[in-house]
Amino acid sequence: MKYRSEIDGLRAIAVLSVMVFHIAPNFLVGGYLGVDIFFVISGFLITSIILEKALKNEFSFIEFYQRRIKRIMPALIFMMAFFIPVSWLLLMPNELQRFGRTLIASFFSFSNVIFWRESGGGYFAPNSELKPLLHTWSLGVEEQFYLIFPIVLILLLRLFRKHIFVIGLLSLIASFALSNYLSVYHAKFSFFMIFSRFWELLVGGLVAYVLLTRQDKTRQDKTRQDKTRQANTKLSFFSTLGFILIILSLIFLDDTLLHPSFYTLIPTVGVCLIILFNDENSIENKILQNRIIVFIGLLSYSLYLWHYPLLVFYKHYALFKHDMFGKIIVICLTFPFAYLSWKFIEQPFRHGKWTVTKRWTFFLTSLAVLNYGFYTYVYQGFSNRLSTQAQKILTFKNDKNPRRGECGYYAGKDKQNKSLDKACILGNKNNVIGALIGDSHAEALSFSLGKNLAKENMAVMNFWYSGCSPIMEIKRIANKEHQCARHNNRVISYLQDNPKLDIVILEGRYSAYFQGKEFNNNDGGIEPKGDFRSVNIEDFENPNLSEQQRKNNVKEKMVKTINHYLTMGKKIVLVYPIPEVGWNAPNEGAKRNFQPFMKNKNQNVSTSYQVFKERNKEVIEILDSIGEHKNLRRVYPHKVLCDTFIKNRCVAVLNGKSFYYDDDHLSIYGSEFITPKIIEAIKSFDKNKQKE
Repeated sequence: MKYRSEIDGLRAIAVLSVMVFHIAPNFLVGGYLGVDIFFVISGFLITSIILEKALKNEFSFIEFYQRRIKRIMPALIFMMAFFIPVSWLLLMPNELQRFGRTLIASFFSFSNVIFWRESGGGYFAPNSELKPLLHTWSLGVEEQFYLIFPIVLILLLRLFRKHIFVIGLLSLIASFALSNYLSVYHAKFSFFMIFSRFWELLVGGLVAYVLLTRQDKTRQDKTRQDKTRQANTKLSFFSTLGFILIILSLIFLDDTLLHPSFYTLIPTVGVCLIILFNDENSIENKILQNRIIVFIGLLSYSLYLWHYPLLVFYKHYALFKHDMFGKIIVICLTFPFAYLSWKFIEQPFRHGKWTVTKRWTFFLTSLAVLNYGFYTYVYQGFSNRLSTQAQKILTFKNDKNPRRGECGYYAGKDKQNKSLDKACILGNKNNVIGALIGDSHAEALSFSLGKNLAKENMAVMNFWYSGCSPIMEIKRIANKEHQCARHNNRVISYLQDNPKLDIVILEGRYSAYFQGKEFNNNDGGIEPKGDFRSVNIEDFENPNLSEQQRKNNVKEKMVKTINHYLTMGKKIVLVYPIPEVGWNAPNEGAKRNFQPFMKNKNQNVSTSYQVFKERNKEVIEILDSIGEHKNLRRVYPHKVLCDTFIKNRCVAVLNGKSFYYDDDHLSIYGSEFITPKIIEAIKSFDKNKQKE
């Protein structure tokens, strides 16, 4: 196949776009589309190689797969081996265990499957920024394509050669339609899996078929050669158009759009137009064939391999205090790493003879990577690496309600229909006086609450429902199957029928449901991306509902719910929002006590009190607007946790003890600071009664 330097130019644009996106996503919002450019180029090149060999009856599967292994594996394996000691020094046990698993998955070309199956918000989620090998998902897609596509293509050439273009086009349309469907209903699966990415590689393959067919015809007819050159000159406008489409997509197609989808056609069609109609005299060709750009294109694979783990491990080292200057330095360092990888690993292993030394080097390095991956996974990240203090802080990950699986109601057929009569009792079962109602924030308080209620010879029924605000008649947009509104209605009816249950404790993550977005502590801690928006059940499928109207409806329902319980004659203990952390508190606390050389090492973990006030301002105003009532008591967790232990900060980890077991749920230890306030509020009702 004739070398085309403009394709290396396209590779340079692709890899530079991805690198810029990873350090400044707001600067180049569509930079992630560089991967899609790579897919089209890969499809074009692989199909060209297979067709040229097959049409001459020279194609060999063994030779093809050997070439792919030599092209991809050595640089990948040496990159992974380099970061083994780095991971040992910087990663927490759960992170190291996950890293070990992805080492193995990347080696065997299915890391995309692993990243799809992992919990979290997907590729663009903030927590994904700390996965060192996340970028290998695209290698998994390409390698799966390389494994299957040659077999299918050779079979089609032998059985349906005359119809191969039509079959390819129909396959492309089917994969494209599937990707659009999956991106709507199963976005994470669609992003990572080959089924919805196949059309991007295939479109490059069809371009290769068109060009090869056109070249065969022009070789046979000199007159046709002249006409083809003239046509190419006239059609060079399409190459310019392709370049413009690529640039516009990188600038404007941000990660909030469905992807892959119709939008992905813009950069992929742009690449196809450049490959099909490239003109040596065009402006874009001069840019793409610039010596520096072409050289970056030659380094593109190594640049792609090295830039992301370097960035991620820098973030781990900097403990989220990383700034743009630091990230730019890391990206600049990527170039010498990539050059050394290209010069001493890629080129010798790809083009040179595999000597005994090379074979043993490759084999032993592979063995080291696989062994490290296996043992770090099996031994759960070797927590004994950590300091005693760090290990102690990590134990707070398990400092949560031991009855969580037994008690509560949540989105699952076996639980959400459970009779309220069978609810767990928190405290002394002989004196049940009310109910705890709320989401997982209420659940986080439940164990400590039950223990403290028992001391006072009291108990409440546990009606918490995961992800369900105690607000009546609203539902979370992101979960159509969630039975939140139904559950709250059942609880209200049950309490109406049981007047002796006159105490109602309400707790929920109100600000998340009201604001509708994940928490950002503005210190670098951002929780996994999620859609928390809640909406009036009547407006659940209303496409014309504005965001302000949605908020107004939630506000109305919040006030209505509390007033409804008061009208029923219930005594309300209203627990205000629990401060969120943004980081996984035990993980962050352990990391700050891990190694003596860690940047920004600090034993305690806290977040800005000002950020809490800004995040919860509207919700607190709504709750305050209800006014005073003889049957209403308020508990303010933020007055306990914020601006008390640490000035102007909300405490998360202090003196080796974590107040949270994750990024927003109180640990049992942390709950012990709040539940006594709830007990005081309950007891105050009796004092009022005595006065009356």
